[in-house]
Amino acid sequence: MKKTPVILVILVLFGWAVWEVFQKSLTSLDWSVLTRFSLWAFLLFTLVSLVNFAIFSLRWQRIVHAGRDKVVSLWKISMFRFVGYSVSYLTPFAQLGGEPVRIYFLEKNGIPRKEAVSSVFIDKLFEAGIQLIFVAITIAVVLLSGADLPSENLTIGMLLVLSIIAVVYLWMTIWGKGFFTQVFRWLHLGNIKKLAPFEAKIERTEERIRSFFRNHPRDLLWVCLLSLLTYGFFLLEYEVMLTSLGVVPTFRQLLVVSMLPMIAYLTPIPGAVGAFELLSIASMQIVGLEGSLALPIIAMIRLRDLIFLGIGFAYASTHGVRLAAQKPQ
Repeated sequence: MKKTPVILVILVLFGWAVWEVFQKSLTSLDWSVLTRFSLWAFLLFTLVSLVNFAIFSLRWQRIVHAGRDKVVSLWKISMFRFVGYSVSYLTPFAQLGGEPVRIYFLEKNGIPRKEAVSSVFIDKLFEAGIQLIFVAITIAVVLLSGADLPSENLTIGMLLVLSIIAVVYLWMTIWGKGFFTQVFRWLHLGNIKKLAPFEAKIERTEERIRSFFRNHPRDLLWVCLLSLLTYGFFLLEYEVMLTSLGVVPTFRQLLVVSMLPMIAYLTPIPGAVGAFELLSIASMQIVGLEGSLALPIIAMIRLRDLIFLGIGFAYASTHGVRLAAQKPQ
């Protein structure tokens, strides 16, 4: 009998712990609030989400086209993102799982692999960076208001560590010789035969990232503006959902209930199932709203996610990719 992989045991135990906490929260909720679910509100929310998804795609397209004559249409870029989103959603790696598929599609459309890799990496860098900034602002707002956070010390500690890593990474990548290149050399990983070929690849990728920051100021400005715009639309999504439930949120409430649940996607659970729901309920309670209001919002978000998954699967299945295997046919 084969031994169960350690990672699977960890995932099961983590999922069980989240479910135990989530299950206790469910008993105190008023489930009748689900009757406030509005089809028109859901359609409007989904429309705003699609516009936001297009802005995310436009940002990536700007990165791909920086310094290049080769053009990949916004439609194709959006479809590639949908496929990547679908893969990420169904794996324990919500922030990274779908990136190889995005690289694969760029290669199929004439973008050299090296440039495809760097464009996806830069796109994720901005996505993670702006998310970290907004989550940090949200936590600061919560603490300044005197409210308590779930596992407050752990949350602040993790945020502080991630912030330090982000600053060090940017400094070493833009003005130094590259964060991962230096780590690779400090650990002497090049002495390991199987890993040695990766050193040059990592160095080339970080050189392209450095080149984008230093040599494409106009594209960099657009990417920064589009990144901020995506989170403006993200707040608008929650504004639409809360308004449909009869709540006129303050900016503080809107910020907390939309951003705090984002921490759930750092957990190694496909779709952050359980963790996202738990933090959504907690964020409502933190800003003085009924935890039950999170239920129809969670329902709308999960239904929207299913639509996005369907789009990603449909495009992948008609363009030579099996998502289950995450490999091109």
